[in-house]
Amino acid sequence: MYIICLKELQVDIQDHVTNVEYINRTGNELHKKSSDDKAEKLKSDLDRLNARWGNVSTAIDDRVDKLEATIEQLKQYQVRAVLLSTGRHI
Repeated sequence: MYIICLKELQVDIQDHVTNVEYINRTGNELHKKSSDDKAEKLKSDLDRLNARWGNVSTAIDDRVDKLEATIEQLKQYQVRAVLLSTGRHI
């Protein structure tokens, strides 16, 4: 169940990539047209947004990978438990 929620979140994040790209394009255009003070503030805000976006995306991907690996290990342990309970060995 948890992996389904994480995968849905992963899909939602991918769906928002175009929004983030649009924000970056628009921000870069504004950066070119702004005064130095405003341009620096805008660049700082965009850099912070992109760093946070990257962190969220990486964190979700890492959690999905770890959860999938844990599920696979659990399946292997279950198979071993069944084999041991039936007197068979791997």
